[in-house]
Amino acid sequence: MATGGTSTISGAAGLARRFWRHADALLLLLLGLLVLLGSRSLAFGDLQNPGPGLFPICIAMILLMAAAVTVATPLHGTSAGAETGHRAKETLARFLPLVGITGASCLFALLAPRVGLLAASLACVLVATVVCGNRHPIRVLLFSVLLALATAGLFIEILRLPFPYF
Repeated sequence: MATGGTSTISGAAGLARRFWRHADALLLLLLGLLVLLGSRSLAFGDLQNPGPGLFPICIAMILLMAAAVTVATPLHGTSAGAETGHRAKETLARFLPLVGITGASCLFALLAPRVGLLAASLACVLVATVVCGNRHPIRVLLFSVLLALATAGLFIEILRLPFPYF
């Protein structure tokens, strides 16, 4: 009877370890399927005349491929006996850039109509760069300013889109 109880406990711990090992892939899979489902009624078009569904379907495919690659790629530096809490922290560390970049994109969408493309791009790149682990203030600031200027130049000057600088 004790053997059955031990087997059940170790089976549950193994299941929890497998879940945390693939939780990020599950999130990418669900997000990809959600985008694919949401864009199923949009016309795809073709490369010469793209429809409104082309971009979301391409993004969904990229998310689904990223999920497959994440499942196929083993976690480096973990042993089979690693604790579930350690795996949870490792998975959380892998999710942080995804959440941070998503948050930075939402910040851009909220700021762009109010403060203009230049300031919104600067804020978006600053947040995304810091969340992704770059802690060198001069490098972060220089990269953010250059990318914001390039973004504004591309969309406003080259593509002639009606965005205000400020």
